Amino acid sequence: NAMGIGFSPNQISFVGPGKSLPELSKALFENIHIVVESLTELKRIDELAGKFGKKISVSVRVHPKEITSASGREMESGPSQFGVDEDELPEFFKAYSQFKNVTIEGIHVYTQSQILSSDSLVKNFKKTGELALSLSQTYGFPLKRINFGGGFGIPYFSGESELDLASLRSFLSDWKQEKKSSLSGARFFVESGRFLLGECGFYVTQVLDKKKSRGKTFLVTDGGINHHQGATGIGQAIKKNFPLFNLSKWGWPAREVLNVAGPTCYSLDLLARDFTLPETEIGDFLVIGFSGAYGPTFSPSHFISRAPAAEILLKDGE
Repeated sequence: NAMGIGFSPNQISFVGPGKSLPELSKALFENIHIVVESLTELKRIDELAGKFGKKISVSVRVHPKEITSASGREMESGPSQFGVDEDELPEFFKAYSQFKNVTIEGIHVYTQSQILSSDSLVKNFKKTGELALSLSQTYGFPLKRINFGGGFGIPYFSGESELDLASLRSFLSDWKQEKKSSLSGARFFVESGRFLLGECGFYVTQVLDKKKSRGKTFLVTDGGINHHQGATGIGQAIKKNFPLFNLSKWGWPAREVLNVAGPTCYSLDLLARDFTLPETEIGDFLVIGFSGAYGPTFSPSHFISRAPAAEILLKDGE
């Protein structure tokens, strides 16, 4: 866990719609900041804090009524298991006023994932900031934390461009300066795990078999959806291929159209569809790029008892 690798409790936020009592007790004991996702959870935290004889501060996750989509369009935000609906906040804060052991000091909003439009991010971040200020003023709580969420995308597929963070950085700087009288002491947070880690990882798998089926050529590899579900396209509206290379034929011309299938019995266990590679043989090693995020932890690693993926950390120069 995060504390096990050296992070201090004040560097950690505990987020998620399903927090168990033991998990909440651990967070309270370690003074980890909790992001509340419902009135029931807030009540549970207040009761636990009372038992521990503690007074604690939390943030509330808000599910907004509207978001700016990745295409820049304004969209109504549908039902969700995450956070407190924006239109339910009056009732939420009315109940909150009765609690004695918990104080709200921040707002958390997460709109979308894998956004490559900086304009969309800026619009959503501005909405989050203005919502945080409005709630703080309306309900009279100190605003010490604004978690703008994340959504920072990386260009997995051909034709995509890298996210330009300059306008986002400029907005946050200018907005904080504009609202400095209301933001005294407030800290900004963003969630950018994929953006930081996605391009750092590579998934390597070996070809076990090569076969033809009704006009198409398939490579069968020793790992697939059980190691790297993200590359199979689960969750994509239209399956797109991650960057894929034949490590054993590096630099060879790509002229063979191939489908790369994993070893499981699941029909969607396909790491690539109609992908052009050098002429590939049994025993070759294939490598999938942009695999540092949503790899093993996003995958059904125990599916039909296949062996887990080995994870190797390389430092610069190794």
